[in-house]
Amino acid sequence: MTTFSTRDDVLALLVHLGYLTFDEATEEVYIPNQEIAQEFLNVVDGPGWDGVIQALNRSEELL
Repeated sequence: MTTFSTRDDVLALLVHLGYLTFDEATEEVYIPNQEIAQEFLNVVDGPGWDGVIQALNRSEELL
């Protein structure tokens, strides 16, 4: 957990820890838990995070 070579390594870790879920149909990861999604939004509330927030909004539609 201390060495990551690619961003996929980080996503894989978050999936294994249960913070993200992988959707095989769309081949995307999303936050399955509304409480975790809200905390994440609190953290990334600022400039430069627009794409992340849009992705989260799409994940809420899947719930």
